[in-house]
Amino acid sequence: MKVKVIIPASGSGERFGSKIPKQFLKIEAKEIIAHTLEKFNSIKLVDEIIISTKLEYFVKISAILKKYNLRKVSKIVEGGKRRQDSVYNALINLECDTDDIILIHDAVRPFISKKKIIELISTA
Repeated sequence: MKVKVIIPASGSGERFGSKIPKQFLKIEAKEIIAHTLEKFNSIKLVDEIIISTKLEYFVKISAILKKYNLRKVSKIVEGGKRRQDSVYNALINLECDTDDIILIHDAVRPFISKKKIIELISTA
């Protein structure tokens, strides 16, 4: 059994009213997506992370992965028009066994605790 995490990150931030997509806004000088990814990356139970995003964000996200040494991210795949399309694109790019656990967590929700993530994995 492996634990895999899908992080949809295709949003543009239009409804938020920002010129910068929310995932790239900074909290304490660090991009929101970096905060989110660090949570999952630091949990021993998590084996792999895949990010689905717009092609135009690939370079920026790759730089964030390198900057913060987020080694559990195995792939960045093209997102879709809607969140469900982005999740689907990530799912079809994962190699899974029938007993694997797949978590889906938005890039712009960095305040989930490690404790809650571990609890969710254990419950699943």
